[in-house]
Amino acid sequence: SRYFLLVAGHRTDETPALEALAKAALGNNYRFLTLPHHQMHEAYQVADIFALTSLTEGLGIVILEAMAASLPVVVHNDHSFRWVVGDERSLVDMAEPGDMARRVDELGADAAMRHRVGAMLCENTQQRFDWKNVKRNYLELYRRAVEIPPKP
Repeated sequence: SRYFLLVAGHRTDETPALEALAKAALGNNYRFLTLPHHQMHEAYQVADIFALTSLTEGLGIVILEAMAASLPVVVHNDHSFRWVVGDERSLVDMAEPGDMARRVDELGADAAMRHRVGAMLCENTQQRFDWKNVKRNYLELYRRAVEIPPKP
């Protein structure tokens, strides 16, 4: 296989079944690791593509972390993921067999596109989610709110 799968996260009851699937599809080209949060940046540094297979989550901090590390991401086309990522090329229908694999293959085959998408997502993350920018946006929101005249 031309791919190496690294799954980083906490083990669950589903992990052994997922490991069996990985072995069947990739041979020995996979690892399941439990990493503390402060070491996750190391996983992002060795990755070429970040894929989150969840169908839905809240904000999805791991998506922001991957984008901040200049990785192209592949996520389910869910309203919250759509808002976080802000790029249609990152969205796939995880309920459609093969949709994620096709997108990963596209990104895997084109290093220039991978770097372009990763750089764009990193810039998007910095502009929209950097604490300085979030703080400025909140202060502007509060400023506008206090300028609204009270209702009689």
